[in-house]
Amino acid sequence: MKINIFLVFLFTFFMSCKPQGPEAKWVYGSWYEILDGGKIEFKKGGKVDWFGNSGTFTFEKKSTFICGGGGCDDGEIVVKADGDTLRFGYRVNKGQSKPKIWNIKLQKYGGLAKSHKVKGKETRNLFLSSTKAGGGPFKLANFERMDKGLYKYNSMSSSGVVNGELVSNLWWGTGALGRFDNKSKRWEVFDDSLTSGSLYYGKNVLIHNGFTSAEYSLDTGRSWNNLPKLEDEIGSSSGFYETTFLGKRIFNIEQEQVGQGKEWEDPRLYKIYSIDLSKSSPKWSKVFDVPSSLTTNLYQVKLYSSEEKGELYLLANPARNHNKKGLKVKMYLSKDKGLSFTEIGLPEFDHVGQARTSPKGIVVIGWKKVGGKNVYSANFLNTDADSWRSIQIERELYSWYPYKDTILVFNWMNGLDLLREDGSLIPFLRASNLSENAFQSPQLHVFNDEVYFSSYTIWKYKNK
Repeated sequence: MKINIFLVFLFTFFMSCKPQGPEAKWVYGSWYEILDGGKIEFKKGGKVDWFGNSGTFTFEKKSTFICGGGGCDDGEIVVKADGDTLRFGYRVNKGQSKPKIWNIKLQKYGGLAKSHKVKGKETRNLFLSSTKAGGGPFKLANFERMDKGLYKYNSMSSSGVVNGELVSNLWWGTGALGRFDNKSKRWEVFDDSLTSGSLYYGKNVLIHNGFTSAEYSLDTGRSWNNLPKLEDEIGSSSGFYETTFLGKRIFNIEQEQVGQGKEWEDPRLYKIYSIDLSKSSPKWSKVFDVPSSLTTNLYQVKLYSSEEKGELYLLANPARNHNKKGLKVKMYLSKDKGLSFTEIGLPEFDHVGQARTSPKGIVVIGWKKVGGKNVYSANFLNTDADSWRSIQIERELYSWYPYKDTILVFNWMNGLDLLREDGSLIPFLRASNLSENAFQSPQLHVFNDEVYFSSYTIWKYKNK
């Protein structure tokens, strides 16, 4: 068989010529992994020390023409070490100093994300510090690490305690659903394909509301059943299932549909529907007609529940475009699973920003106009004592959760703050690198006196 020498030459030539990318001088030197510790050193000449293993690396041309939200990479670094080949984008950053934090996003040829095992744990990212002092192991004062059985970097997107077990929608570069085993002190990932929809958590019910259907579980995600559609019972529905639970019963507020010849702005009534999932064939049914004075053109109505107390709270906020009518917020309390509601007196505020329930009742952040300015307050309702406790605060709060007799507030630049009786905020937790940390979640997870916080991975507060 004759061999074309010219073709052999061309094949050898192209195989030996890699598509070289521009050199990024800031890459050279030592880098320290932030969470667990460990060192990476990129050396001139293409050598790399990769967590104690010798290897090679090259600057290559980028393999994708699609840019991310932060702009385009100038090329890709390909590392071969410890029996693996890793690829990640980089920028030349000509004329700029070496970055303090380097967030490496591991990918395939072509740009799609790819997971690798690094020091025994699966990950799609690497967080590196340019200084040894900034390297791991990462610690949070008075918090213990809580990620056994999970990935390298983890964040709790949402969570709840269902049937006494902590359940969370986890993020490690993609979504997963995990359940924490209190005996082994380890997480069990029981759905690693959770990429769409929303999760809602009751004390006895877990709901996954997808784009086209919803399902519920009464055994903490071990088995699932289809959740009957409300529109099948009433002919139409907004399709949004409230996160309002009392035991195995869930509740949903519906607006009347816009009638023929009517406009969206025309007044319509609110109704509350419920379904008991403990029944063998559960069905939705109407349980309460919201007072006719609370129409859609005047009020925005939302339902809350305290499962510890077995109470429902109906909160009616004046619609923003009708505040000139002098309307004020109203609240109603139900102690009979929504069959009846009684209006309750409120402190001096005209509007509510956010509300959350607590083991003692409900907490609302409200405000009123004083001298043309908004004056804010945190207000705590104790239905046992039938009383409110109000604390004036300097501004509206957004990411906060009831904690014991006060609230915890997520501080975007520092960590967590605790509200005091005089309205001031004091440090509860301080964490570093928040602005550079993609696994820093603003969602707190507070269950009575248990506090969970995500920063590179999951942490639990050590109650003293």
